[in-house]
Amino acid sequence: ERGALAFARRDWGEVSRYRRALADVLVWALDDGYFDVRMHAARILGTTRSRHAVGPLRKALDDPEECVTYEAAAALAEIGNPESRQALVHGLESPHLGTRKVAAGALRRLGWEPRSLYHKVLFLSANDDWVGLVRLKRHGVGPLARELTERRGAERTSIAKALRAIGSPATDALVGLLKNPDPDIRWRAASILGDGGDRQAVGPLVAALEDTDGRVASSAALALGELRDEEAVDPLIRAYRTGNPDLSRDSVAALGRIGSRRAVAAIIEASGDESPDVRLSAIRAMGRIRDVRVLPALLPFFQDPDPTVRFEAVRAVRPYSGRKTDPLLIRALGDPDAGVRREAARQVGRRRVGAAVQPLTRLFEDPDTGVRKAAARALERIGWRPVDPGEQLAYLIAKEEWEEIQRLGLLADPAREQESDKPALLPGGLQGRIRPALPEEQTLQEDREADTASGGGKGGVAAVHEDVPGLQHFIGVLNNPDADMRVRVKAAEALGNLGDLRGVWPLMNALRDPDAEIRGRAALSLGMLGDHKAFGSLVVALEDPVFEVKRRAAEALSVLKPRGAVLPLTELAKSPDPGSRTLAVTVLGNFEDDDAVRALLVALNDAHPGVKSAAMESLLKLVGYWGSRISLFLRDADPAVRGNAITALKSLLGEDEAVSRLLPLLRAGSFSVRREAVLALWAMGWRPGLPEEYATVLIAGRRWDEVVALGKQAESTLIDALFDTDRE
Repeated sequence: ERGALAFARRDWGEVSRYRRALADVLVWALDDGYFDVRMHAARILGTTRSRHAVGPLRKALDDPEECVTYEAAAALAEIGNPESRQALVHGLESPHLGTRKVAAGALRRLGWEPRSLYHKVLFLSANDDWVGLVRLKRHGVGPLARELTERRGAERTSIAKALRAIGSPATDALVGLLKNPDPDIRWRAASILGDGGDRQAVGPLVAALEDTDGRVASSAALALGELRDEEAVDPLIRAYRTGNPDLSRDSVAALGRIGSRRAVAAIIEASGDESPDVRLSAIRAMGRIRDVRVLPALLPFFQDPDPTVRFEAVRAVRPYSGRKTDPLLIRALGDPDAGVRREAARQVGRRRVGAAVQPLTRLFEDPDTGVRKAAARALERIGWRPVDPGEQLAYLIAKEEWEEIQRLGLLADPAREQESDKPALLPGGLQGRIRPALPEEQTLQEDREADTASGGGKGGVAAVHEDVPGLQHFIGVLNNPDADMRVRVKAAEALGNLGDLRGVWPLMNALRDPDAEIRGRAALSLGMLGDHKAFGSLVVALEDPVFEVKRRAAEALSVLKPRGAVLPLTELAKSPDPGSRTLAVTVLGNFEDDDAVRALLVALNDAHPGVKSAAMESLLKLVGYWGSRISLFLRDADPAVRGNAITALKSLLGEDEAVSRLLPLLRAGSFSVRREAVLALWAMGWRPGLPEEYATVLIAGRRWDEVVALGKQAESTLIDALFDTDRE
């Protein structure tokens, strides 16, 4: 009687005390009209571990409410006898994902193995074993397609990879998904069809170019480019001319991949488009289409003020050799942008342009490491060889072959350097680091060159130095305040390149050096070494008065990614200097951290446009992280965080995707989350389509009289509201 009274009061803790005496009542309660009674009855029956409960619990697996079927599966797992194991196999067929996962996990623990293909497919799906489904090939397509529609976020990404791995057998299922009401499903299906290589997908993808969701249409355009079917050329040209900028950009990219001569006029036309993204896409397409008719339109982009455009122009001329393009590439070796110089060096190296030798050797003194390496590799391809120790040293430094430099003894002690002995062709700061050859060594060098001329060996071998400098040499140079400043900077660079963690402490000390260039180079090298001992010193360097040092320290912290780095970076984001704030929000984009996201959302209100732009770019990098945790930021105490979370979600993902992420929040346990979600959805033009959704909107807005007016249609939503965290 005490148990029955507790049951009538729904005092489930008390009911659990009398569970064995109430077994029949709990079985009867599995058919109760209220889902919460059924749910608790199933849970408490599991704690009885009675074999008589297995049959009713198996029946409860077919309940329409997921919370009931979930507890029924968990209860059967608790009982764990052979009869419950068979019931759990039935649980694999549940339409509710949580129930299937509980059943699969319990069966795995109980050592059950599927005996039929049907059950194997269900078991693999519930266990998220996408690789296992891929191994089933066509038999795994249907389950993967179903799971794609039921899962969210990162899980969809993994399932899409599995369908992509299956390839053409998945075409029919993916074509069907192009008609799914969820635009996220449609764009994923379109992108996978492009990788499948099945030309049967061309027709459905052409139709998808007119999809109402821009992401779906753009994804279809890119997929058609991957399939490279001539049938898609005319629809893609129409999509370019009638679509939004994103669709135009991706249609032009697809035309470039297809490489049809019929697309040349459209690609040339797109190179003059008002959208920068479309113009860049056209330049890339010119490089892929390999039609000389595009050259007159391509060559002027070498003089464009935008370095990104110049870079793409250099890449685009790769398939076009000849007198017109080689001089442009040689001129690009002196471009102000390091990326353009690197790409130009690669191109002249591939073409073996002999006229580029002198400009390439000058790049040994380039401040960018990548440019120096690209120049060295290009000269190797052309067939150039250094002719004296000075060129040999500059060449090896460009390649960062530090061990070879030490082995050959090409570096002299700075204390012994003589001003008159400085060679001309050395990177900045290394003049004087080459030791002049003694008379005997000069004779030996001449003998070696004579041997080379007669085919007896290689020329240009530097004289051997008995005092080979190593790590301690560079540390000594860095610590020597009387040494040439440029030499000390190169020593700091060498300590980072050597990768020896014994260089960490000297570099940390160098962060306090009076010279800003040495402090900046030390911070960069500490990031290359990646030792967390440098964390504290790098945090202090964030307050350096010289911005370049501050920037290098922040970049080093983003490489180390220590948990404590977010706090000092968020403090830097509050700096009165807009450059420091921009730096902070840029680096915070490398940290998947709630505090980092909060700082970025606050930065969207910054008065400086550069800070806001950097904050939006960082939020875009982290959108997969914070977008899945949007409810957390919608209940933040700071109204700027709540409001900007919605704004950023809409701007970065588009309205349709934002709506799909916000709709589940209408049933969130927190009233503040529901309120923010409702206000955002309403502002985006969303209107509830079902009575339950409308009731949720009214309850979130506390419009009780209108809830009453809905009558019975609001009943289930009101029952859900009884469990709300907001007491009112």
